[in-house]
Amino acid sequence: MLNFQEKEVNVFDGKISVCSVGEGPMIVFIAGGPGISGPLYQETLAELAKTNTLVFWSYAGCGKSKVDGRSFSVTNDYNDLTAVIATISKPIILMGHSYGGLLAIRYAANHPEEVLGLTLINSMPSFCHADKSMQKKVNRLTELDLLNTYMNLGEKVFSESATKNEMTFFWEIETLLQVNQKKHAFEISKKLNPFFSILTKMQSELLDVNYSNDLRALTIPILMTSGSFDLVALDRPQEMHSWMPNSTYHEYFKSGHFPFLEENDLFIERTSTWLKKI
Repeated sequence: MLNFQEKEVNVFDGKISVCSVGEGPMIVFIAGGPGISGPLYQETLAELAKTNTLVFWSYAGCGKSKVDGRSFSVTNDYNDLTAVIATISKPIILMGHSYGGLLAIRYAANHPEEVLGLTLINSMPSFCHADKSMQKKVNRLTELDLLNTYMNLGEKVFSESATKNEMTFFWEIETLLQVNQKKHAFEISKKLNPFFSILTKMQSELLDVNYSNDLRALTIPILMTSGSFDLVALDRPQEMHSWMPNSTYHEYFKSGHFPFLEENDLFIERTSTWLKKI
């Protein structure tokens, strides 16, 4: 049975909840979102704790991370990550999923002496492909006969006028687009739905973020991961791999945006092999 250790890290307006498990090289997992509790995935990734220490943390306002009067922003999330890393031994390996990869890229670029390697799971340094991603979603929604429903709900969600049921239904549809295997889509949607209101508040800011130059400057080993059916990152991981001479690329042919859930055994096997080479 795994023994998870919990602690709180002080930040300027509250406390960030952190849990860790395992022994060995430190891996800091940075969840996607924004606004997702990292420990939601601790059981899914726990197999990596046989040879590593896994550190999970929850974004402000999620899980057990409590803050007062917080303005949700990329900068504040990055500062929280920095505060968490300040409390653990280094060097570390950063593992960022989706939005979490943005924070991982920025931290690795700012603190190269602290980071041994970087794993980017269906992530990207910017959202410059947002229009292309949306067109792919439109095509898929049309196939599912959900386009009008999605668009009408989305307008309410992002103007913050949606009811709780409307927001829940919108994110159920969104998750169905992100996850190739339907049983995982339901599971993920049920777990993540309470946190998606934070994402809606940060949507416009995310479109202005671009850490491409930070990524290109990195010389550490990098693992780029993608899912063949991902409508979020699309082909950005493969594109990033072409920039980086010291990177490895793994594609998951049965997955969407969550290969560590959809093809867990294969993800653990491949990632463990890569980690041993660092």
